[in-house]
Amino acid sequence: MSILHSFQYISHKKQKIYLTVLTVSLSLAAFSVLWSRAAELRPYELPSQKRPYYQQQYQQGYESSPPETAYRNFDYSEYARRVSGLSPQERSKLSQGLQQRMKDAMNKNNYIEVRHYARLLEIVNGTK
Repeated sequence: MSILHSFQYISHKKQKIYLTVLTVSLSLAAFSVLWSRAAELRPYELPSQKRPYYQQQYQQGYESSPPETAYRNFDYSEYARRVSGLSPQERSKLSQGLQQRMKDAMNKNNYIEVRHYARLLEIVNGTK
């Protein structure tokens, strides 16, 4: 006996309840399928303004530290000349700041920057 034939023997009130439950359950099922495919809304960009996916992916990964060439072109003799005119209190304050920057560079595993700050500390402390 099919479902439709058995549906005839149920009272009219129960038929309404079954139809309501069936309609609600089918609506919820359809809604859940649509909801699961929903995505985040983003502002529309023209194709000429879009960047390829591979460029967007690595855009945020760059560090803000200066490149190695900036340290190669640094004039340490000019820095030594400028530091020589500082008072002892200013030198100790500068030394503390350089030590903190060097520790930060160590935490980032940026050994080029560590070497740069170590050389600046040598100049400030008068060892070179």
